[in-house]
Amino acid sequence: MSTRHAYFLSNRAHKRANARYDIAMGTNKAEMSSFGLRVGKAICAEMGMRHMSGRELARGIGRGETYVRERIVYKKEWSLNDLEKICRLWHTSPEALLNRYRE
Repeated sequence: MSTRHAYFLSNRAHKRANARYDIAMGTNKAEMSSFGLRVGKAICAEMGMRHMSGRELARGIGRGETYVRERIVYKKEWSLNDLEKICRLWHTSPEALLNRYRE
């Protein structure tokens, strides 16, 4: 069944149809690593402490809002280059950022 016509399906059936589509099309997402999740949580926590929006962070590191949003909601991992830019923006080091929000 095509996901194009899945608008009339229940939520569960819609998710199954999307999963089948992702597998067939080769777009199955890789899971985030535990380190990537830790970095994401630290960045989100620091954004909260600084009352910074995703839009402000995107502007500060020279990325698009959609790019940042996908990482804030843990769909994708932050790159090391992004981490470096964020730490430069916040005048801290990656080590200090991660240690501040150690689990």
